[in-house]
Amino acid sequence: MSKYGAWKKDKKMLEDAVRQVELFNSYLLNDSNSLYWHGWDQQKGAVVGAHWGRCNGWMMFAMVTLMDYIKDNKALMDRILPIFRNHVSGICRYQDSDGTWHQLLDDPQTYKESSCTAIFVYCLAHAIVNGWLDASYSQSALNGWGALTTGQISEKHELKN
Repeated sequence: MSKYGAWKKDKKMLEDAVRQVELFNSYLLNDSNSLYWHGWDQQKGAVVGAHWGRCNGWMMFAMVTLMDYIKDNKALMDRILPIFRNHVSGICRYQDSDGTWHQLLDDPQTYKESSCTAIFVYCLAHAIVNGWLDASYSQSALNGWGALTTGQISEKHELKN
């Protein structure tokens, strides 16, 4: 939606993309830890699943991508930035001491997951460079990058997890 809206200069499409983020946030955010649940069960009217790393990673990536297209629209940015920053604060609380994040973000017994770690590193770095986050988040991005480049890539240059 964001790419199409920007390409066609369709303000309504970009506004709807922001609304989709707001809806996702209203249904799936766990207010106690600022992480997203994996899904919503319409019949039960409740969240389901766990706080999957990749679910949270793709949501963060969607917000960063959307912000790339709306960064000159103060009204839309004012709606999405608080959601994004709240999510980042939750994500950073669950970073492992070695710089990675786990498959289930709030369960350190699950395996260390390189794909969500890579997504978070990219999003943090991108947001810092664009001024959407302050530099205090740099260490999380650097720690994640260090974990990916030293502990998560095998001698055969393959991701371990």
